[in-house]
Amino acid sequence: MREVLRLEALVEPPWPQILEQNTPGRVRTNAPIFVGQGTADPLVVPELTDALVARLCVTGSTVTYRRYLGAGHGGVVEAAWSDVSRWIVDRLDEKQPVSDCDGSADVGIPG
Repeated sequence: MREVLRLEALVEPPWPQILEQNTPGRVRTNAPIFVGQGTADPLVVPELTDALVARLCVTGSTVTYRRYLGAGHGGVVEAAWSDVSRWIVDRLDEKQPVSDCDGSADVGIPG
């Protein structure tokens, strides 16, 4: 187990290929995706999430993307709660999700 936990082991085969194959945004997903990003997240920086959403869009996935002003890594859950709850209820009610991939949706930062 100790060998698996070494960071440098991730650059040794077979790990690079396994990690690449498991990177989100490589293939289209049939299920709609909600992505919430805090603008003040020091662990998952907004630029990385922007890149993930762009990759998901290129595959043809349906992505709802919201950014939350001033929310950090833990704070984004509370900041996004009402949007996520509404998004889930809409899916359960079989409403078609709005995709931000086509540029028609407002992905502005809620205040």
